Amino acid sequence: MSLVTRTAAALLIVLAAGTACGTKPDPAAPPPAQNPPADQTVPAVRPDLEFGQTGSVIGENGTKLTMTPYAIMYTKDAKESTAPANGWYVVIAIRGEATGGIDRVAPPISGNGFYWRGEEVTLDPSEGNASNTSWTGTVNEFGSPMEPGHPEAVLETFDVPAKGGRLIYINADGTITAWRLPSSDSGDQKVFERVRARMTEFGGERP
Repeated sequence: MSLVTRTAAALLIVLAAGTACGTKPDPAAPPPAQNPPADQTVPAVRPDLEFGQTGSVIGENGTKLTMTPYAIMYTKDAKESTAPANGWYVVIAIRGEATGGIDRVAPPISGNGFYWRGEEVTLDPSEGNASNTSWTGTVNEFGSPMEPGHPEAVLETFDVPAKGGRLIYINADGTITAWRLPSSDSGDQKVFERVRARMTEFGGERP
């Protein structure tokens, strides 16, 4: 056997021995850490805003909007109108403006937009009897596209189980803009004159 042949054979023996005696993975060892995919990143939690503060939200078409809730009232509507299914109607005056282009508030059917959130419950403006009040259809509400430089003042109504809670806006990127709500009438109550006038037309406010 030539020197070259003997050397090659010895090398094969060494390699085979190394493979047979190789280190096996420890079954008790934890698996290597893996970074989550970028599309599974959890959105950052934003701190709640005080009632009356201006917050930024994302419109239906992805445009930046600013929203400012500035007055609130609680009522059970008129005696001759539909009572709230959950206990109270909360009517919130909100000033909104498009700042990045024409856009509108995302409707609840999209899973985004405005909601009232309390203890273990989240409600949109279509739930309960909020769309059957004495003032429904007679006050300005979100729905039409807004233009930069032309702010809108609207009234959002929710049928809720308790006073207080939070007004939240769910953005398309998964973030939430939220305001803590006063537990009693607050802000300029003149903005609710139309609401009170309609209750008067339907027998006066229900106690």
